[in-house]
Amino acid sequence: MTTHEKPTGTNGPVRITGGGPPPQFQAVPFPCSKPEMEALILRGALKFSAGMEKPFYSLAGEPIQNKENDLDFQLPTASGLQHLDQAEIVHSMHQGDYAGAPNRYRVGDMVDTVWGVIQAKEKKYGERRKLAVHLLLYSVDWRFLLSESCIGLLRAYCLRRKQHFVSIAYYAPITVDEGILWPLDPFDPASLPHVDEATVRNNVVTNGNPAMFTPAPNGMGAELRFDK
Repeated sequence: MTTHEKPTGTNGPVRITGGGPPPQFQAVPFPCSKPEMEALILRGALKFSAGMEKPFYSLAGEPIQNKENDLDFQLPTASGLQHLDQAEIVHSMHQGDYAGAPNRYRVGDMVDTVWGVIQAKEKKYGERRKLAVHLLLYSVDWRFLLSESCIGLLRAYCLRRKQHFVSIAYYAPITVDEGILWPLDPFDPASLPHVDEATVRNNVVTNGNPAMFTPAPNGMGAELRFDK
């Protein structure tokens, strides 16, 4: 069976040395094959989870990657065998072209896009499913990184709206092995700030291209030039 290949996004850290060489963007060499990308995402998410005060994923063994066209992984846990599926977050991307997507988005539009992905997965597996399924969302391109406002609204929606996943989380890789994991559900409602939802939805987020860092005029750092 031919391994499915997919376009890869652009993201990664920027190395900045005061008084040293110009800022160096270190692009993550994301794999082109879907199974390898899924393994990279889960490996990073589990590494971040293990460092949390209360790990988000509590495994009793190594994850087992399934064949394509199935739930992505089996997760051995103390509660028995559970499952994990992944979904990439993209927004306003046409014909699979990351480069043509805008670097700005309205928070409400992005949140609706993400919730649409969650609903599609919910519909796919059905509310009466017997399998215990975790959903892991992720972004691999800097244009689609979720803001804290998006994370907050998604947590609120998970609390208010019906869905049947054991957990939902969002992961943003920073390097091949590391990134940041944001639990969306379950989440302590007492930790959610009280905000005006309509105002937050209308906020506009502009993500900076990490490859666009330039040396600061004083040579002691770097500046980020945003696209017009």
